[in-house]
Amino acid sequence: MKNITDTELKKLLLDQGYITQEDVAQAESSVQNNSSSITEYLLSEGILSKDLIGQAIAELYGVSNADLNSN
Repeated sequence: MKNITDTELKKLLLDQGYITQEDVAQAESSVQNNSSSITEYLLSEGILSKDLIGQAIAELYGVSNADLNSN
């Protein structure tokens, strides 16, 4: 399985409705100014959680996403 790039993740999250174009614009502006990744921005701003990003990636690959934090 290949690693997903920031560009692929951004498109995936937009296509699946997890983020808006406005979220992307703000993230891209922040990334240029702070040399971080779009993923780091989305997480730090609370726009997405790691669980939601994991769910989106699982949907991309057609696999189940397990919540390992639940009891």
